[in-house]
Amino acid sequence: MNLTKLMGFAIGPFMAAALGLITVPLMAWLFSAEVIGQIAMFNTFLAGSTLVFTLGLDQAYVRDYHEVENKPQLLRTLLTLSLAVVGFFTLIVFCFDQHIVKALFANESNALLISFGLVLAIIASIVYRFLSLILRMQEQGLKFSVLQVSAKVTLVFALLSLFILEGHDGFLLAFSFSCLSLAVALLVALFLTREECLLAIKSTYNKEFGKQALKFGLPLVV
Repeated sequence: MNLTKLMGFAIGPFMAAALGLITVPLMAWLFSAEVIGQIAMFNTFLAGSTLVFTLGLDQAYVRDYHEVENKPQLLRTLLTLSLAVVGFFTLIVFCFDQHIVKALFANESNALLISFGLVLAIIASIVYRFLSLILRMQEQGLKFSVLQVSAKVTLVFALLSLFILEGHDGFLLAFSFSCLSLAVALLVALFLTREECLLAIKSTYNKEFGKQALKFGLPLVV
């Protein structure tokens, strides 16, 4: 990897950190300490869920990317396995939505809506993870950085918009903004990898890819 590509990858984390210096005080200004704590719990749960539900297959994708000729089929197979597990988790969430929302956020109101947003956020986060790896493995540093910054930029603009609106406080609003930033990041990822995504959709599931990837990835979940 040459210096230009390396700098392309470095821009993303730098810009994301800089935007983080903006979002943190904005959140503290616009929302109560309780809401900020709830959003922190959401982010922690989302990060943990993404780590578990990818089944370590994201690492298997990185390992096998340059070894496999049919890369779209590899993506289709591994992403299908991860989303299948999320599908099972979705059933649990909607069966026990009140209990889960109360346990995570100490909030029983709008439990079904929050549960729906929670599931969509996990799906978006997992798909985003795999798509970002495509750019990383192709050494598309600048595109990778744009992808990393997109969620932060969306959140900053959403928070700034509250200055001209009333009713700033409230967990549901802050939660919606977090989900919106994830949705925008996913849309950007889909756009930047649209050719690879179309090829993956047209490809078929490969049992051998899945079997080998699970053998490698599942121990990493622990």
